[in-house]
Amino acid sequence: MLRLALPVALVAAAALGYAFVPGGVVRAVLVLPAALWVPGRGLVALFGVGAGAGRWRTPLSVLFSLLTLIVGALVANAVGGSVPVTALPLVLSVVLLPAHIVGDPIDRPTVSHGVLARFGALFAVAALASGAVVFLVVTALPKQPAAPYLEFALGGTYAQVTGTVPVTAGQRLRVPVSVSTAGGGLAVQAKINGVAVGAPVPVTGTSAEVDVTAPAGCLNQLGLVLVKGKAELRSVDLYLKSNAGSCAHG
Repeated sequence: MLRLALPVALVAAAALGYAFVPGGVVRAVLVLPAALWVPGRGLVALFGVGAGAGRWRTPLSVLFSLLTLIVGALVANAVGGSVPVTALPLVLSVVLLPAHIVGDPIDRPTVSHGVLARFGALFAVAALASGAVVFLVVTALPKQPAAPYLEFALGGTYAQVTGTVPVTAGQRLRVPVSVSTAGGGLAVQAKINGVAVGAPVPVTGTSAEVDVTAPAGCLNQLGLVLVKGKAELRSVDLYLKSNAGSCAHG
């Protein structure tokens, strides 16, 4: 069991690092030894390739650990559709802890049925332990609330506009917009050529109507920006084209 003391200590240090230490050098010092050594060293012990590796035993363990992480990431992505980057190295380290026990002490090749049976039994126990570790790590990590669904679009006849909107200078436009969201406190700010005009219009329910005066000039951009406080969330644009005078021939 002494062979298991160092791997267990490294895994315990990594678990503490994941759960209680913010990202940085200290967490890396706690986590990387377990992630880069424990899985690979377990495989080296299990399949008895350490004796032949000699002084390359540790680099070989690191290489095996990296390969294990790659395979684990591929399996996690295939099964769950995503890779648990934070928890995966710790889970693999815990799962492969039994290999440090069943492997031959002097690393002679030992892949007999007895060894594999012992490894399978300990693997099941390690899998349960790794599930508990994942649960503790996930519950300890800060949760980021999902952003509310948000959709912002032109309404009324403006929703069908595909080109420019013909206007005359000074013409009053009332542009409806629709908003679909789970949040509140929203307003719509009008901008002419990127410059805010007028006060933001509060969104009532799922819609708002913005009054704008068409400016002079042949072509102007009217932007309607959905805002919450000072944050700009979504925007839609209309292009206002004047047909008066020389603009009609532009």
